[in-house]
Amino acid sequence: MSSFRWTEDHAKAFSEYHIITKGRSTTAAEKYCRIARMFFTWATAEGMPLTRDTVEHWMRHLAIRCDNRSNATRASRLSSLRSVCKWLVEIGHLEANPCEGVPTPKFSKAAAQKFSPAELTALFADPGDNKAISLRDRCILMLFYATGMRRNEVATLTLDRITLATRTGRVHVIGKGAKHRTISFEGPLVHLLKTWLVVRAQFAHSDEKHLFIALHGFNAGRAIGNGGLHKTIKRAGSRMGLPDNTVFLHKLRSTYATDLYDSGGIEVKNISMLMGHASTDTTWGYIAISERHLQRNRIKTNKWEQLGVAG
Repeated sequence: MSSFRWTEDHAKAFSEYHIITKGRSTTAAEKYCRIARMFFTWATAEGMPLTRDTVEHWMRHLAIRCDNRSNATRASRLSSLRSVCKWLVEIGHLEANPCEGVPTPKFSKAAAQKFSPAELTALFADPGDNKAISLRDRCILMLFYATGMRRNEVATLTLDRITLATRTGRVHVIGKGAKHRTISFEGPLVHLLKTWLVVRAQFAHSDEKHLFIALHGFNAGRAIGNGGLHKTIKRAGSRMGLPDNTVFLHKLRSTYATDLYDSGGIEVKNISMLMGHASTDTTWGYIAISERHLQRNRIKTNKWEQLGVAG
């Protein structure tokens, strides 16, 4: 059995390395540390050494004992643990990475999903109650759709990185790997955001720099965070009467990509840049069932006519 124990000091040091050196998000660092704590606590409780066999046993444990975790979930956890153990080897806490050689569980990626025009209309509808939370939630959801930003990118968006003109706006986004990009938008969202900034000033702490803040609870006046953003769309989905598993923020990101592509005025390589993707292959995974794609990739009526097949 290994004498290594995962501690809060390890979590703090890894987070600093992951955020400062690697330029990754705080959310990602928290996820990696959570999974590392989970694995090392389990290995210690089982009295098992930190070897490849132990990691493979943990993979089976997750599949069989822990609510039949899906292959996608187990693959994600293995990837996170592999990164943490690689760091532990580099700083001399482990002699070898126990994840080395452990096969990644195979899984098929689910097809991208998008909101229909009718669902978007309901999602962005003004409830007419003149409440600050309703205004804030509309701004959040519309900004997701208008920019295709990731959840953490919206959660960490500060006032100095958004510019509002008369009819247009733009956001300066710091994405994964500390990569910067600028996205522009137009339409009613511009006016709504200007209204939100006035209302926000009544609730925000004087030193709070984030655009979206919590309005209730112990965190009122401070950044809303990823959890608050998640609750925003769940509230909207509940109001619309939609099944809970069909309403999530990432779906707005796919809707953004698909609607941009369907507009016909922008190619995938440009959509990829706007979404902060390193490859167009990643972007294609976000484009849901596209009317433009369906229309361009089917046998046309005149071809059937040329073949003498009557309608």
